[in-house]
Amino acid sequence: MLERNSSAEERLLPPYTTWEQASGYSDGDGGVVVKVGMYTLGLSMDWADTYRPQIEGVHAFLRNQGLRSCKPYPLGETRPVWHLRLYARLDLLKALFAMEPFLIKKRDQVASAIRYLNDESTGEEL
Repeated sequence: MLERNSSAEERLLPPYTTWEQASGYSDGDGGVVVKVGMYTLGLSMDWADTYRPQIEGVHAFLRNQGLRSCKPYPLGETRPVWHLRLYARLDLLKALFAMEPFLIKKRDQVASAIRYLNDESTGEEL
């Protein structure tokens, strides 16, 4: 059975307040997910962490930016990994544009996703 972390534990994490902070976390524990359809690709941004308050902090930041992501959800039973996904096209584009200047490891991945979502490249070029 999954237990919710105590509120004292959740307060250990300062809230995300800038795209620089969210981008730094995304560079390590986030990534663009590509779902292959028959004629199109579906793109989303996924964050994953075993520490639920970390994912809830990203979720709160996205919500404060006016973006609609899914609620954090666990995968796995013995030690769940918490996931958060942003997939609505306009919300995804807004987040990718905001994060791109601050990314290091995932900058090319995000730039390719932006080009595809803006119809500037094909799935073959992705």
